[in-house]
Amino acid sequence: LRREVMPYLRAPRDERARLAEQALGLVRKSDASTALQTGTDPLQGWLAFYLGYRKDLGPEDPPMTVLETMFALRNVELFSQLSSDELRAVAELAETTRFASGSVIIREREPGDALFILLRGEVEVSRDGKSVAVLSDGECFGELALLDRGIRSATIAARADCELARIRAEDFHDLLDEAPSIARAMLQILARRT
Repeated sequence: LRREVMPYLRAPRDERARLAEQALGLVRKSDASTALQTGTDPLQGWLAFYLGYRKDLGPEDPPMTVLETMFALRNVELFSQLSSDELRAVAELAETTRFASGSVIIREREPGDALFILLRGEVEVSRDGKSVAVLSDGECFGELALLDRGIRSATIAARADCELARIRAEDFHDLLDEAPSIARAMLQILARRT
């Protein structure tokens, strides 16, 4: 969903609704307008605004970077069982940071202390000096560092100028103390892995 929706959100405002309606196969604008405005999910409210179906965002609506982070987290197995409100609580911990092309973001065999979400840009993943993957917009890395603060298994370097959301393990642990339901949902996922 993130990969399909984000290009429309970045289009000029007068083009967003038309592009989204065309992609979704909607015959009338009211089809999408009604569906998005009546939903209670914060993702729906935000999409309604950016697609031009709402005039403004209220104080309870998350900003774009929080929503982008939510979209990305929803695709991470560890967070896949969280409700939208729980995802928002995690996403609101994120600090936006930038790295210039060529910068090393994390180094293999160093202690991990944060999860990173790539909002814009491209990074290269390497192990023992060999490239193993390239990650782009909306992809995450370092999620297990939120739980065990273990040693990083790869080096991640920016292939282009990047904007990332960073969630520190310390902040995440504080959130788990306040919202044990998040910990329970994550434990269910971890139990399935064993």
